[in-house]
Amino acid sequence: MKARSISILVLTLVTLSFLGCKKTEKGESKRWERGLSSVTELSATYPGFTQALAEQRGKAEAAMKTAEAEEDKKKRVSAMAKANTLLSGGFVGQLKEIDARIKTTRKTLVAAAGQPKTPEEKSVFEAAKVQVDSTLASVEVMLKSGAVDAASASAVMKKVDSDLKFAEEALAEVSKSVGNREKTEAKTKAKTEASTAAAEKAAAEKVAPWTCEYCSHENAHDAQSCTNCKAARPAKK
Repeated sequence: MKARSISILVLTLVTLSFLGCKKTEKGESKRWERGLSSVTELSATYPGFTQALAEQRGKAEAAMKTAEAEEDKKKRVSAMAKANTLLSGGFVGQLKEIDARIKTTRKTLVAAAGQPKTPEEKSVFEAAKVQVDSTLASVEVMLKSGAVDAASASAVMKKVDSDLKFAEEALAEVSKSVGNREKTEAKTKAKTEASTAAAEKAAAEKVAPWTCEYCSHENAHDAQSCTNCKAARPAKK
């Protein structure tokens, strides 16, 4: 019965997920408007890509015009979705995300500056800093230069993506180096604390009073026999 309830719940969730993700003509129209607005903003932010963006927009507009002329609703929505992907995908999508990605890389570099403690870690960080600074400077130049057409823009953004990944990997090495040291320190600390606790426990046991097993009288830690009934102190188990 329980298994059946779980199966029904899973089926319901899958169905709701499918319905929520189902493409509609209205949804694709809104997506199209957002895409056009985004392309306009990108042209203003990266003037060097204006021609490439205009070319890509032209291709997408032609695809959308064809889609809207489709009589079959299901095929029309599908064609509209493809036009939207043409407008917002590829190098356009990469260009839209590049600013946030650059900012994240800069923040990560700043945060990593205070992490290295050992000479080895500092060496890894300095190498990463040189790589990141050089990469970001190169990326800024490429973004400023732009591209004359969509094909060139795709090539430029592919190079930008590759360079940023290299910089991100360099920063990851810094985190890895610091993480390894912190793990070692944590293990050493845990081992030291365990040893200290064991020593304290042993010391406490040496001065702890003992209870007579015959009359339950509590005796001083150094008493060899019960001061009440004179019974000998029991051997430690």
